[in-house]
Amino acid sequence: MPLNHGGGYANFNMHLHAGVAHGGLCEWHLETVALIRALYKGMPELIGDRLVLKIVSPQITHKTEVGGVMLDVPAAEAGAAYDRLIERVKARAPGATLDGVLMSPMVRGGVEMILGVQDDAVFGPVVLLGLGGIFVEVLRDVTFRIAPFGVEEAHRMIGELRGATILEGARGQPPADLDALATALSRLSLFAAAQRGRFTSIDINPLLVRAKGEGAAALDALILTAPAGSHG
Repeated sequence: MPLNHGGGYANFNMHLHAGVAHGGLCEWHLETVALIRALYKGMPELIGDRLVLKIVSPQITHKTEVGGVMLDVPAAEAGAAYDRLIERVKARAPGATLDGVLMSPMVRGGVEMILGVQDDAVFGPVVLLGLGGIFVEVLRDVTFRIAPFGVEEAHRMIGELRGATILEGARGQPPADLDALATALSRLSLFAAAQRGRFTSIDINPLLVRAKGEGAAALDALILTAPAGSHG
């Protein structure tokens, strides 16, 4: 599934490229529902008891910086939370176009990972894998590969992380689903290689890797497309 070029740099919010994921980018389940302009009656309860709300705007790529994320919202309070979120973001980013709110279930447990791709001018798409939180922010515990690569190479990437023992079940926690993580990583590399020149970066942060056999879920993601006419 090719990416469409915009007139310049554009971002694909998660509700748009959820369809890309289900179309073959990866096997993990993107647990989200996009609600544009309004939260329809009864919809929050269908998603879950506790929700995450995120602003949807083509100008806002880092939602937390403008107060565009609300966590652990009771489904019964989703409507009021929606209004507060819109009001807060309008005050902090008055020039942004607000398309609506992205609503997804509050997911707990698992290990947070970061997957990313940069389309390098020399090497082409280069894939990054890292553990989330302090591991990537402070320790820079990350590893890289040139796309594309298979599942076996993805497993080798996972093993290169200094914090890999966390995924193996440290401190009494169950082992993470390494097969699901490796599959997602390999399929991301294949997607990136096929789309070379059509994007500048892909960021999946976090990818929540659940216990072995339970898969993984992308909780937030962003694709920045390349300027029109830059491909080929």
